[in-house]
Amino acid sequence: MDTNTALLASPKENIDPRTLDDEACVALAQAASADIARLEAVRFRAIAQLSRHRDGASSVVQEVAFALSVVDGHAGALVSTAEALTTRLPRTLSLMDLGLVSGAGAAKVAAATTWLSDDNARAVDALLEDRLEGRNTEQIRKAASHAAGIVDKEGAARRTEHHRAGRRLTLRQGEAGVASIEVEDGPVEKVAAAFVRIDREARALKTGGETRTLDQLRADVALDLLLGGQGGRTERSEVFLYMDLATYLGLNEDPAELAGHGHIPASL
Repeated sequence: MDTNTALLASPKENIDPRTLDDEACVALAQAASADIARLEAVRFRAIAQLSRHRDGASSVVQEVAFALSVVDGHAGALVSTAEALTTRLPRTLSLMDLGLVSGAGAAKVAAATTWLSDDNARAVDALLEDRLEGRNTEQIRKAASHAAGIVDKEGAARRTEHHRAGRRLTLRQGEAGVASIEVEDGPVEKVAAAFVRIDREARALKTGGETRTLDQLRADVALDLLLGGQGGRTERSEVFLYMDLATYLGLNEDPAELAGHGHIPASL
């Protein structure tokens, strides 16, 4: 056993990273992350049991928020994820026990399956069991959403229609002369196309003498377009959609993939 391995075999809280080489520092960070995932699994079980003691009362969210010093929104996500993991997603919870999936990753699975029936959620849980290890939270979100769409294709289409019906424009006032405007829950194909157009116009303006960053240019182009300006030099935009031939011909309902976004229901 080399020195680094021997060090990592000891309690991690007693290890001084300053004594480790680069490879051992990475290994220590990975080992600590696995331990954190296991502890998060314990926390989820404790929160779920608390909810059962309270018969699922809504006050559990405030109780968790107070006990863990988190805001209500975060506490609500913890409670809903805990309940899902301990009832509908046992395999994902087991992956946390093994240190293979983080609490944030498990929350993505819970959120992606919240609209499914218990049986369908368990089916997604089984599909994902061998697909979550080593993936980041965004990859897990996409994988879980895709699996949910495969398991309940009709439900996915209804859910998409429901969310699109809630589209809205919001304005948030900031400090020091700034504010933000956002289109929420807009049709993904239109939002993606709008971003591609804005990005294209911004890049066309990024010449040698331009001092603004690309982010600043995108913001300026978007506001210019909203206020009736041209925004840049062109008017066209495009998005890329990938699907199998049978879906294109309407012979099945497998999800398609919108580049840069992920899977969308075949109905779109």
